[in-house]
Amino acid sequence: MSSITHPWYALANPHEVPSPCLLLYPDRVRENIRRMIAIAGTVESLRPHMKTHKMPEVIRMQVEQGITRFKSATIAEAEMTAAAGAEDVLLGYQPVGPNVDRFLELAARFPSVRFSCTADNRASVGDLSDAAARSSARVEVLVDLDVGQHRTGIAPDTHAFDLYRLIAALPALMPGGLHAYDGHVHESDVTERTAACEAAFAPVELLRRRLERDGLPVPRVVAGGTPTFPMHARRGNVECSPGTCIFWDAGYGKKLPDLDFLPAALVLTRVVSKPTPNRLCLDLGHKAIASEMPHPRVIFLNLSEFDAVASTLSSRQSTRMRSRWAIASTAYRGTSVRPWLCTPKRSLWKTVARLSVGKLPDASGSSPFDCPRITRMNASGRMPQERGARFLTEPEGQSRSDETELPGTGAAPRRPQKGAGNLQVFISRGRRESVFGEGAEHDTRGRVCSPFRFDAKHIPGGE
Repeated sequence: MSSITHPWYALANPHEVPSPCLLLYPDRVRENIRRMIAIAGTVESLRPHMKTHKMPEVIRMQVEQGITRFKSATIAEAEMTAAAGAEDVLLGYQPVGPNVDRFLELAARFPSVRFSCTADNRASVGDLSDAAARSSARVEVLVDLDVGQHRTGIAPDTHAFDLYRLIAALPALMPGGLHAYDGHVHESDVTERTAACEAAFAPVELLRRRLERDGLPVPRVVAGGTPTFPMHARRGNVECSPGTCIFWDAGYGKKLPDLDFLPAALVLTRVVSKPTPNRLCLDLGHKAIASEMPHPRVIFLNLSEFDAVASTLSSRQSTRMRSRWAIASTAYRGTSVRPWLCTPKRSLWKTVARLSVGKLPDASGSSPFDCPRITRMNASGRMPQERGARFLTEPEGQSRSDETELPGTGAAPRRPQKGAGNLQVFISRGRRESVFGEGAEHDTRGRVCSPFRFDAKHIPGGE
């Protein structure tokens, strides 16, 4: 057997992989799902949020392990989740305007799936009731509670009680329970986080008991996100909605050391230029990494000796790195980065590279490693029809037939817009001196629409 050890993220043939590229490690995703179920105690206590991954393949991985309930942030996400095999989908925002009819149309299109949504005011409840009555449908509505984040929701007091009673009284609606997202609770110290979670949830529990004493059914309470997942899981009568733990980004990995999940999604970037002995330019800009987070936006896994010292917004395609010492690296070297925040980063990518098992000889050419291969899929979860083909270039104005629509929208994908909002990061080994940003505005919602399809291999079993 070979004595060579490799980091867990190492690719055996990165020279075949175009960059930048979002890499997904399915074995680690499955392990994170197992750990999520272990914390919850039972799949019935889980309603994972899918906004971090937005992928039908990941929904199917969870369904394979018995999870049937999910939460989404948009109607398009709800549609994709239902199509991937979910049995119960909660839209975590109240539909307004044309989205009311879209939500009802979605429920009609998947009659075997149980759909529900949230609401926090009488006008929205009235609109849902009127639209459902016109469609001869009945909509399940959860009251959205503000437990301290002050984003959406109504305070869990008498006003919430009255709104819930209104939902129960309208014939076209059904009371579906309570929704309480405590996104403001993310203390690093687990004792402090537990105390904050309990303080935020106490009024919710009082409201539930009051509703039940009044004879109103409260089928479920959907509460929390990833930071408060363990606290709500111990209650036993709450549906927990973790999401980030599926991919486990660097931000939560550092801030929440009590949660034992594995990083399962990385971005491969490559050194495209070495203009001076102490400066590198990487093909990693705002089109690959969302720019709304302060630095550090990524962790360079195999360039850990570098720290960001400054940034300017002048290049959307590249990242520049600098060291006070001579850099031994040469141009075209590949490196993997772990995003500080996974959710906005994932939304930039229309396609994802998934790793599957293959074989590759070690450096001596003898002992084979078990190593996953990367295959490209599009955001709708469909594999390209031209299996085995490699698309290295594509004529201007043409697009692949399987990459022409975004899931659930029927619309062509948005290609990244040209602009001056590009990211440059200067890196210095040793200590972080300062981080700042300036420059033109940039669009972080553009999608990377890559024409490439490729195979690559990964060496598992590393440190």
